[in-house]
Amino acid sequence: NTPKSLECNQNGLRLSKKMGDKGWTYEFLLPIGSIYQAQGDTSQALKNYKEALAISLELKNTTSEATALINIGNLYRKTNMIKALDCYNKALLLFV
Repeated sequence: NTPKSLECNQNGLRLSKKMGDKGWTYEFLLPIGSIYQAQGDTSQALKNYKEALAISLELKNTTSEATALINIGNLYRKTNMIKALDCYNKALLLFV
């Protein structure tokens, strides 16, 4: 149930932000972005993915950074292959 899933993740996001838990905030942002992406709302998806990316950089978590970059790349893949490849290459470099 997509609307319920979005609602639950948004509630979790609000709580994690209220508690100041950036790790959990990151964990809720990705599925919210994925839901918006599945619904075709690419601007909302990108907003959530970029916020997740910013948090991963702040936390210095390279695995989370790579995951956010891959999600952003997947979003760009249909409209801007250059941006998609840039995101994929940045993610790849985190593991080299």
